[in-house]
Amino acid sequence: KKTFDVILVVYSITDRRSFEFSAQLLTMIVFNYKNVYQDVKLCLVANKSDLVRAREVNTDDGRSLAERFEVDFVEISVELEANFDEIVIWLTTCIKEKLHIDLKSSMPMISGTSKSPPINCKKAASKKSGTLSAKAFSFVRRILQKQDMKARSCDNLYLL
Repeated sequence: KKTFDVILVVYSITDRRSFEFSAQLLTMIVFNYKNVYQDVKLCLVANKSDLVRAREVNTDDGRSLAERFEVDFVEISVELEANFDEIVIWLTTCIKEKLHIDLKSSMPMISGTSKSPPINCKKAASKKSGTLSAKAFSFVRRILQKQDMKARSCDNLYLL
């Protein structure tokens, strides 16, 4: 029987129907799948945060849905690569937990502190393409980005 370690449920903040579908999908996953496999990690991902004027689903709606199902939540922009770091860190943390890798010893530390800083995956990707964080960043980008389906509208000033 095929199982999953992590599940990302992605919806568009510019499409209320995709948000409603993601709510139905979360319901199905939580009640049919997560009850059997308690160690599955779920994350609700709100995409297209760069299209502010076309927003149909506000951040509080997404966060509320995630809290209701007790899953993680992040709002991203694939187009601007905003908050990719958070997803990569979340995925990496889930994998390390699954493999029982000590998170503190494998994360870079800020000198003089005992806390692990957020990893900047763009910088890691540009420094060395073979690093784990660069590969993870590239993987997440390929999953979430569809080259032929970029939004073309007057609302997105970055595509002019």
